[in-house]
Order: sequence, then structure tokens, then C-alpha cells
Amino acid sequence: MSDANRHREHEALVGAVLLELGADPRWRLWRREVGVGRPLNSPKAFVRYGVPGEADIGGILKPFGRTIALECKTGTGKLSVKQKRFSAMFVDMGGLYIEVRDVQTAGLLLERASERDYSWLDQINPGF
Repeated sequence: MSDANRHREHEALVGAVLLELGADPRWRLWRREVGVGRPLNSPKAFVRYGVPGEADIGGILKPFGRTIALECKTGTGKLSVKQKRFSAMFVDMGGLYIEVRDVQTAGLLLERASERDYSWLDQINPGF
């Protein structure tokens, strides 16, 4: 599969998660971006945005305010070194980090997390 197709598949998953799960009243989700751009008023300059390795989707669980991060992966995609570092820091600081491969599983894990059921964490985040 070409890089362009992988990117389209990835963006489709991110969009589907936000569209299908983003309006649930038990949590709020939003798109996170990492990259480089050029300001309109200075075409020779570069501006970096986001935190290298951060998840594709950020959010917060109601009612206790636990911060969540969802990293979307398609096919056989694996976390990069920067993503592993970010996830370790995020979990160490008390956040909930979930690697997402499909919308249905993401929904089930968010439902369990909103009920404070974290028994599944060792299965998806071994070693954390």
C-alpha cells in the first residue's frame, strides 16, 4: 500500500472515531495535529505545532475529568519511538492512552473507562 493510501486510511479512521464517538455526553474528543507550516506573512519561516508523538485524538472523560488520548493505527501500523515516549509520559502523568484500530473497540474502551473500569488496560498498554 502506498504512503498516500495509508494516510487516507488513517485519516478515515480518525474521522470515523470523531464522528461516531465525539458527541457522546460521557466524554469530549477533539483532533490533535502535529506538523510544520508556513505563516502567510513570512513565507520563508516555519512554524511547528503540536507535541511530537502526541496522539491523534485528545479528550476528557466526564464526570471526573480524566484526560484521554487516542492514537489511531491502521493495518499493521505500530507506535513510533516518539509515540511510545509520549504515551509513557501521558500514562505516567495519570492520563489514559488508547491505541485505536477500529471505531467499535474504541467505543467499548471509552465506555468502560467512563465507568472507571480499567481492568483492560494491561491488555492494550502492557508494561504501563
